[in-house]
Amino acid sequence: MRAVQRERKSEHLRQKTFEEYDWRQLVLGGEISKLKVFELDKYLDKHNALTGKKALKDDKVKCITRHVVRSDSSATHTNAVPCASNEQT
Repeated sequence: MRAVQRERKSEHLRQKTFEEYDWRQLVLGGEISKLKVFELDKYLDKHNALTGKKALKDDKVKCITRHVVRSDSSATHTNAVPCASNEQT
């Protein structure tokens, strides 16, 4: 029974689009790290992030967090998010 519920929830999350997430609120509320890796990939794909698909979840969370914070404090927007999985912070 639990496996069926988990499968339904996972399928629902996979069908969710980039636009259905409030990325800013997820970052500012500290909920971004609770997302699944495939959900984080939606943001990174949309913003042409320079992480690899093999980057660790923590690196993806940091990249998204930096981009959201920078976007909040800057009126300029670039197409590519400068995040590399081996980037020093």
